[in-house]
Amino acid sequence: MDAPTRAGPPHAVLFACAQNAVRSPMAAAMFRRLFGQMSYSRSAGARKGEADPFAVAVMDEIGIDLSKHRPRTFEELEDLDGLDIVGQPLAPAR
Repeated sequence: MDAPTRAGPPHAVLFACAQNAVRSPMAAAMFRRLFGQMSYSRSAGARKGEADPFAVAVMDEIGIDLSKHRPRTFEELEDLDGLDIVGQPLAPAR
């Protein structure tokens, strides 16, 4: 039996990375830009890092305001039930 398919974006996505300072907040912000209110998205990290001014500057270049982002851990999140996808943004190649 084939798995059911669903058209459109997922209903809820959590982007996760180590410190929730660069990759996951950037991915969540871009996801929100693409899908707006059609989907729920959040970001979190395994441990709390410091807000990254470079990430804020990069996102500002494409018109996304990340200046209010405050890194948070999984424990600080609410509403984890009902997530469709938990994703880890790719790290840059070295």
